[in-house]
Amino acid sequence: MLPLCLVTGFLGTGKTSLLKHIVSSRPDAKLVYLVNEFSPEDVDGAVLLDTRYPDVVRLPGGSIFCKCLVTQFISHLNAIPERFPEAEGVIIEASGMANPKVIESMLEETGLDKAYSLDGIITVVERRSFTALRHTLPNILAQINTADVIVVNKTDLSTPEQLAVLESELRALNPRAEIRRAVHGRVDLDLFGHAGRRGLHGVMDMCRDPHYSSDFIPIPGDTDLAELRAGVLGHANAILRAKGFLRSAGKTWYLDYSTTGISLTESPLPTTATPGLAVILRGDASAHARAWVDALKRVDPAAHKPVSTAATSARVAFIGGFLGAGKTTAIRALAALARTRGLRPGAITNDQAAELVDTDVLRRAGLPVREVAGACFCCNFHGFAEAVRGLIRNDGVNLVLAEPVGSCTDLIATVLRPMGTELGLPVEVAPVSVLLDPTRLDDIRNAAAGPASWAMRFLLEHQLREADLAVLSKNDLHSGQVQQAAADELRDRAPQAAILSVSARTGAGMENWFDFLLSGRPMATPLLELDYDQYAHAEAEMGWLNARAVVRVATPQPGAALAVALAKALQAELARQSAVIGNLKLELIAADGTVRAGTTSTTGEPDVEGQTAAAGRFELVLNLRATAGPEALSQTVAAALDQSLRTGGDTAV
Repeated sequence: MLPLCLVTGFLGTGKTSLLKHIVSSRPDAKLVYLVNEFSPEDVDGAVLLDTRYPDVVRLPGGSIFCKCLVTQFISHLNAIPERFPEAEGVIIEASGMANPKVIESMLEETGLDKAYSLDGIITVVERRSFTALRHTLPNILAQINTADVIVVNKTDLSTPEQLAVLESELRALNPRAEIRRAVHGRVDLDLFGHAGRRGLHGVMDMCRDPHYSSDFIPIPGDTDLAELRAGVLGHANAILRAKGFLRSAGKTWYLDYSTTGISLTESPLPTTATPGLAVILRGDASAHARAWVDALKRVDPAAHKPVSTAATSARVAFIGGFLGAGKTTAIRALAALARTRGLRPGAITNDQAAELVDTDVLRRAGLPVREVAGACFCCNFHGFAEAVRGLIRNDGVNLVLAEPVGSCTDLIATVLRPMGTELGLPVEVAPVSVLLDPTRLDDIRNAAAGPASWAMRFLLEHQLREADLAVLSKNDLHSGQVQQAAADELRDRAPQAAILSVSARTGAGMENWFDFLLSGRPMATPLLELDYDQYAHAEAEMGWLNARAVVRVATPQPGAALAVALAKALQAELARQSAVIGNLKLELIAADGTVRAGTTSTTGEPDVEGQTAAAGRFELVLNLRATAGPEALSQTVAAALDQSLRTGGDTAV
């Protein structure tokens, strides 16, 4: 009889790495590898076929232990002795979705137990995926319970203490299994030394397991790898696995994503592989994740750009987010994309007072803009509705990008739902986006205890609970590790939301985001338990001040230098008062141009955009949110202007 070794393990644990190690470490062994892939396209089999060992049988399209593939699986096993007469053993790499509890009954019922002996079950485990998924995906526990040997892989990514805890849990689940550690699947094992009955006589899996769904997206042309990576990470709460070979800039890359992380590695295209991405989604994946997969299918093969899906009627998209997340820059970038799709975009800005820097910035970008001032959208639905009607009827806008004030929440109950009955226009509502700079998570986590940190946490948490899309902004300023950590935290804070990582400045991830806004629908789940007294208290902690002044300097100077000096003076004065900045924006307007400066902290260099020649007169527009009352903020601004201007004979009026 031929010995069988079954290799199981959840998606991304490193089964294929283990098989590649077995191939390379046993060059003279006459082994046949039967590779089962849940995806319709067999990526792992193509990888093994490109090694020096050719005896690979590929079986994609589901689990070998489900009813729809069992006939093919048995047929392949029946054919192996004739196809490979010198075979000394068969190694089966089961799909990561496999539940192996039926394998002994399958062999007995088909008579294959006369030709094969089940001599080993090896299960590959990775600490992070096991910890994250063991309580939600029952097949993971089944794979561990049936194992003769458990290989704890990727041990270089865990501490000794973490590994000790993991191994203790594994021993409790399966005390008879041998536990071995590995890095990159490199471990020497006795593959066929575990003969004996295991009582594996369960029921075969359903052909359409509600826990999972799979797809393969052929991508024959060049791919924007940064955009695709951002799309995968953006839907990490819905994607269990994504892998495949992709072409970019004349090279071939292998993308590998699982719950343990993501990697992009330059790699030659295997001779039997199809360029594209195999994706496995959770059965309860959001409509947004499925829409992203569908958008990948609608591509221009020459450039791999999503096909235009211009809206047939006006669409309203809320681009919310906490103070300083970069909403205005994002709206400007989304509007530019809208124009390339044949749409006419417009914007609505919002604050507790008029004179908004954001309004000026968007108007200079050529956008029709309406301003809702004096209250947030949720407190002034009438003003918001008038702004929407004005943009659509008077300006011909068919994509309204609405920017709620950075401390606003409860949009669904107070704005989205009334739109259906009180707007008086047939409009569609896009998924609700909530932007967040990853550094803001650190600011809130590390802030000293007190009313300010409580207010920021309260407002941010409630904003995220309304999000259809949680958008990590400014990814050009943050490493992949920082983005991954922020995405992991957002999965806990906003489990209902798709997570995207974008940069409005470089364009990374913006196409994915824009496609969602055009094709998706909001979940529209209101914050039923929102405590309005606490909400009012949190809002009150973040005082605001909007001001306009004329600045005259005795010695003409460039606008950028003056903007930085003013911003730093405000930072210093607020730091002296132990205030926390929610957002600081200032704009200097000269005859030949405009400079904008902004910051969300009392330390660090302000962001500066734009330039002017040296001038002696500027118009100043200032928007400030910080943990101080309006009167205190007025005194702060006056003191900062006095410090930075009047000491040099300059003035602000």
